[in-house]
Amino acid sequence: MSKFFARIALFLAATLLFSYLAIYSIERNVLKHKSPEDLTQTAVIPAAWRPHQLNITYGKGGSPETEKHSHTHNQQGFKYPRDISKEKPKNIIRVFAMGGSTLYGWGSEGLARYGNWPHLSNDETITHFLERDINNIVHKEHPDIDVEVINAAIIDYNSAFHLVYYNQVIWQYHPDALIFLDGNNEFWGIYPFNSFAEYQNTGVNVINGFNARAPYYTLYVLSRYLARYSNFFDAMQYKALDLWLTKEAPTINKIYELPDSFDNFNGNYDARAHLFLRTYSQLKAAADFDGIGTALFLGPQMLLEDSRVLGEKDTRTLGEVHKDWGDKNVSREEFMRRARARLPALFKEIHFPFFDVSQLGDKKNIDKQLYIDYTHVTPSGAEVLAGRMLEPTLDLVNKAIAKRMLNDAGMHN
Repeated sequence: MSKFFARIALFLAATLLFSYLAIYSIERNVLKHKSPEDLTQTAVIPAAWRPHQLNITYGKGGSPETEKHSHTHNQQGFKYPRDISKEKPKNIIRVFAMGGSTLYGWGSEGLARYGNWPHLSNDETITHFLERDINNIVHKEHPDIDVEVINAAIIDYNSAFHLVYYNQVIWQYHPDALIFLDGNNEFWGIYPFNSFAEYQNTGVNVINGFNARAPYYTLYVLSRYLARYSNFFDAMQYKALDLWLTKEAPTINKIYELPDSFDNFNGNYDARAHLFLRTYSQLKAAADFDGIGTALFLGPQMLLEDSRVLGEKDTRTLGEVHKDWGDKNVSREEFMRRARARLPALFKEIHFPFFDVSQLGDKKNIDKQLYIDYTHVTPSGAEVLAGRMLEPTLDLVNKAIAKRMLNDAGMHN
């Protein structure tokens, strides 16, 4: 009997050993397991109602250089150097800036042809320079008032997500003005699409995968749970994620799709424009309800630049952009120019203040590198862009100050 149990024990031990070796071999040779991805390496995480939000732990605990360029999100989830409270101090005028990756200050890490730029630090962003310049002007007449220009940009956002974000979060911080820097995530495509249902990010796909009990989604969740206990499952989760996104959550991303020809361009673009005008109209209604002013800025786009007023480095970058955004049936550059020409009148129809700051090139800035890639800007570009946005934003700030002073005078009478 003892020999029988000994043989069973030996069999089990051998089975466990060979199973371990098999898993180890699969992990190393098939899955190519690397060190686990820490949450601090992820800039955005899934969000309720929105596809994703900023990860407040992003870059935390890294090297000083990493923290400078990545650990830039405050505890409220804004890319801003200080925490802010929902109770706004009496001496503060608060401007919230909403947009996508350009306003955020996204870099080009991992893209050698675009210089491997890190993300802009909090003292290199458009909102930093805008806040600095506005305060320099305001303090001359109102030394007791400080203006905050809070960067509420999130990568890959468009107006539909701005609308949700404003109603879910931002209004609670009592903004005095609301500005937008948009364009690349919204205006440069022709086909209508539903941001809430068809956008490429996985917020919608997570729910669909869960509701459908999709097998690859289930495998992803299971392996992700077990990853805390096993390097095998830690590697498996990324393979399962790829399978899920490829097989069960195919993206429907019509943001940048071009038409087959320019036939009936205006009519076709009207159908696309109807969707973003719808959400901007609702954003303006929300801002009007809260008694705050708005302004929309058309963001920079390198294909719209005049190469004659770009510096040497920007000219090289423009060459790379032309390679990446190569023409198909129609010229993307021509498409952008046609869409750009239509935007002022479209936004005039909904009474939304619109300002075109899509070109940064200028002979007086020819010694500066302004662009990282097709739409993202260097710190120098951010400073130039802030200068283009200064006057309309300052006008909103001055109106907010006048309103504040009028209300204060009324309270004292």
